[in-house]
Amino acid sequence: MAKKVLIISTSLRGGSNSDILAKECEKGAKEAGHEVEYISLKGKDIKFCIGCLTCQTKGSCVLTDDVAEITALCDRALIMKAGSMTGEFTGEDLTDDNLYKSTI
Repeated sequence: MAKKVLIISTSLRGGSNSDILAKECEKGAKEAGHEVEYISLKGKDIKFCIGCLTCQTKGSCVLTDDVAEITALCDRALIMKAGSMTGEFTGEDLTDDNLYKSTI
């Protein structure tokens, strides 16, 4: 059964090892018959968490950046950093805050 796959390259420079790995994941997912969307964070407006905890009390982040647009595309996220898995989130755990923390 084909799935929708969103691959996010977190490298800020094209051609880095992380970017190459993300492109290889994209290639493999397409070859396996999945519908794939690739996004690079290069050039995206991504702000760092300021630790205000509003996301925990109100359910949304006070910062305005491109993260909400990206997370809206996801129902599950597997996060890799420097070739290692640093996070996996689904459902209620798929929050901007958890995504920020897993990429630090």
